[in-house]
Amino acid sequence: MKQPDSAQLKLLEPLLLEAIQHALELSESVSPVRQDALAPLRQELGLRLEESNQEVRLLYVCTHNSRRSHLGQVWGQVAAWLYGFSSVKTYSAGTEVTEMNPRTVASLRRSGYRIEGAPGQNPHYRVQPLQEKVTTDVFPMECFSKLYDDVTIPQAELIAVMTCDHADKNCPVLPGARRISLPWSDPKVADDTDQEEAVYDQRSLQIASEMLWLFGHLQQ
Repeated sequence: MKQPDSAQLKLLEPLLLEAIQHALELSESVSPVRQDALAPLRQELGLRLEESNQEVRLLYVCTHNSRRSHLGQVWGQVAAWLYGFSSVKTYSAGTEVTEMNPRTVASLRRSGYRIEGAPGQNPHYRVQPLQEKVTTDVFPMECFSKLYDDVTIPQAELIAVMTCDHADKNCPVLPGARRISLPWSDPKVADDTDQEEAVYDQRSLQIASEMLWLFGHLQQ
């Protein structure tokens, strides 16, 4: 597994850098079962990156575009950027519109992301992994709950990553999209319990480590 670009790492928020380093350690021991689950996405990404210099689009889909799909979008974009895959752009969507769950926002903040935006009816958040005054063509990210056919999502050449079984079964056909199932357990099970923060952070860390594993095993 390759290591991320050290110059890129230095641009991260300090607390986020610690989280990334922890996730990198965990990425070295991703289980064979999860490697098998990641294999179709790894293969498809490899083919797209090899065949084209155009934008490679990853759309993370879950039912409500509230928890796992946003975690996938954020960590996927950061991992692609850290490994120098500048043509990769990540998006997220749902089969229903709700909101980016405040618990998801709080977990990303605990990981070290700077997030602007206030709770309300489907708020738009600006999620920034980089130190102040540093921006790129992909950061900060705008995150909010939306349908898979929202105007902010390009509808061509998508790789649709289905992050929950429900979305995989209920999402309609996405014309032209390569559909790949990559389910993660829903942290919602811990809502309003004393384990809430721990479960959300654990799921976020799992997704971070798997996205780092994925991009760390792709060829430039």
